[in-house]
Amino acid sequence: MQVLSTPRWFTGSDGKAHVVYEVQLTNAFPSSATLVELSAVDAASGATLADLRGSALAAAVSPSGAAPSG
Repeated sequence: MQVLSTPRWFTGSDGKAHVVYEVQLTNAFPSSATLVELSAVDAASGATLADLRGSALAAAVSPSGAAPSG
């Protein structure tokens, strides 16, 4: 995993602080891999901040070289 840009925060319409960041996941093995879950975890507390699966995960990721969905 590689972070591609500096994380940025903003205040959302819900009045809460949100963080936006972009990461690149690379499969370095010769066999295929399927991403089924992606979690953001607070390094200090270990608390899960966000958990993406299913259609939410599919909407948030794009294969390398593919146009982002949206």
